Amino acid sequence: MNDKMNFLQYFFVFFVLIAAFVNTIEGAEKYKRDCRKYYECGTSGCYIKTCGPGTEFNPDIGTCDYPKPNRHPTDCLRFFE
Repeated sequence: MNDKMNFLQYFFVFFVLIAAFVNTIEGAEKYKRDCRKYYECGTSGCYIKTCGPGTEFNPDIGTCDYPKPNRHPTDCLRFFE
């Protein structure tokens, strides 16, 4: 009985920690290898989504946007000053 109670306590703590972690990453985040893609996270999990034609994910506004004209030709996360 005591082992079962310990298991349930650990399981509950584990579940609470996972739920807290998922809630800290809600929203949209850039995908590191492709500027047309981004992560969208919510209570049901995280998904990789793709922006529409001609647009890229803009982390400043948290959604897809048209790329800036002064961006680096091979690295979409870098910009020329």
